[in-house]
Amino acid sequence: MTAENSEKYVLDFTMDKFLTSEYRNIYAVSTLPIPVTSLVDGIWMGGGAGLTMHGSFRVATEFTQFAMPEVAIGLFPDVGSGFILPKLKPAGLGNYLGLTAARLKGVETVLSGVATHVCERERLVGLENELINCSTRSEIETLLDHVQRESTRNCEQLKQDFSFRQNLRVIEKCFQQSTIEEIVSCLENSRNPWAIEQAEILRSYPITSLKITLEQLKRGKKMSLEEVLAMEWMMVRECCLRNDFFEGVRAKIVDKSNDPKWQSEFDGDMADYFQPSTWTTEH
Repeated sequence: MTAENSEKYVLDFTMDKFLTSEYRNIYAVSTLPIPVTSLVDGIWMGGGAGLTMHGSFRVATEFTQFAMPEVAIGLFPDVGSGFILPKLKPAGLGNYLGLTAARLKGVETVLSGVATHVCERERLVGLENELINCSTRSEIETLLDHVQRESTRNCEQLKQDFSFRQNLRVIEKCFQQSTIEEIVSCLENSRNPWAIEQAEILRSYPITSLKITLEQLKRGKKMSLEEVLAMEWMMVRECCLRNDFFEGVRAKIVDKSNDPKWQSEFDGDMADYFQPSTWTTEH
């Protein structure tokens, strides 16, 4: 087997066996007639986020931390993020999260719309037992509403607002710009120290990942989840043929040297990442 064939075999095995099944499971969760309730306490990222954030109810705690940090490894926020992030409030927040890999903590996940409810950590075991006894969607929703009221009354951490509330106007203005270059320029020209810091973060990420993420979120805003998953499936396959993804994994995960050598210019054509997809929901 030649090196080229070996690389193709590994790619095909990984994408077709793992990603195909993962994306189908995500879609299945979103379409189940039985309401799916996820209790998320702690890190809520990556594939785990994909399998939970499309369900009927997503319950966060004061210790939940949500992020889609894939741009930091030369990829993009996938697993249906193109469907979720554009819908977050206020406008521009989804682009901000997807492009900077910033985290939402605790009650911020509900304020944004990623989570549907919050529950203080010490009540999770009791909530799980109560959910088992629910027989309808209405009963689940009534229970979660009650637990949220009690939790926000008793837990000081769940009474908070966005930690970046004072910068929401900057997010709305800058992260709704049409191109990465315009976003960075808007941030740098705002004369806001926080905004300038975000511009520096963007400059540290691969330009290819940033550009395809912005395009993904623009397209995803008008797509169904099924269409988004098909789009992202092809995007992942294309990214796995490019240097930035392997370099990001090496520097951030394998060597942990945190010194990725990104491509200085956009790698390929935009059309390469948005080819017609062969992924389907059928097994």
